Amino acid sequence: ITPGEKYLAFSRVMKEINGIYSQYDFTNYHFWFSEHVIWRKFKQNIIPEKNTKEVLKNITLKTIEKPDYLNYVPPVISDIYKLSENEANPADFEKSTAKIFTMLGFDVEILGQGKGRTVDIVTRGYGRDSRQYVLLIDCKARGQKDFKLNTSEERKIIENIKNFSKTSPRDKASDKYFLLISSGFGEVSYSAIRDIKSETGVDVLLFDINGLLFLLSLKLQNWDLDIDRIKAIFQKSGIITSEFIQEELVGR
Repeated sequence: ITPGEKYLAFSRVMKEINGIYSQYDFTNYHFWFSEHVIWRKFKQNIIPEKNTKEVLKNITLKTIEKPDYLNYVPPVISDIYKLSENEANPADFEKSTAKIFTMLGFDVEILGQGKGRTVDIVTRGYGRDSRQYVLLIDCKARGQKDFKLNTSEERKIIENIKNFSKTSPRDKASDKYFLLISSGFGEVSYSAIRDIKSETGVDVLLFDINGLLFLLSLKLQNWDLDIDRIKAIFQKSGIITSEFIQEELVGR
C-alpha cells in the first residue's frame, strides 16, 4: 500500500467521524475537527501524559528532496502531468486538481467549463485559528508549458473575481486568493498582477504542477500541516515555487 493510498483511507475515516458528530447537532464539521478527535485519542492511549510535551517538542516537519516527493503522489492523480498539457480536454485537469485540494483539507466546488465568466474551482479553507479563506482556481492546460499572464488574461481574471463576489455573498468576509494552475509558465506580467490586486483586492498566485504536488506531499507526510499553516504560502503573489513552499512551511 502506498502513502497516497494510506492517506485516502485516512480521509475516509475522517469523513465518517464528521458524519457521526453531525448526526447529533447537524453541524457541518471539517477535516481539522476530525483530525483533532483522532489526535486526542492518540494522546490518551499511546503517549503517557507526563511525556506528551516532550514528544510534541520533537515532532518536526521533514524536508523532502525533489526526487522523493513524487513517491507520495496517490495513483488517483498520478496522470496530472499529462492532463496539465492536454489543451483539448481541460475538464479532466480540473477534476484532478480538485482532488489535490480535497486531499489538502479544503472544501471543494468544481464549476468548470461552460459556466460563463467564472473560475474552474472554488475551495474554502476553514481553519481553527485563522479566518476562513477562499481560493479561486483557474486551471490552464498548456502543451508547451508556457501559459502567459498578459493583458488579455488580466481582464478575464478581474472579471472572474468580480463575478464571484457578486454571486457568492456568503464569502464576502473571507480572505480571497486567485490561483493559476498550469503545466508551466512563460511570460508573466507583474504589472498585471499589481493591477489585479489594485482593482479587486485579491492576490494572484501561479503554481506549476511540481509546486502543487510538492505541497501535497508535505501534507501527506505531516499530520499537523493544516489549513491554518497552509495559508502562509498564499501571502505572496506571483510564481510560487517548491523552494518557497519549503521555506514557508518547513524552513531552510
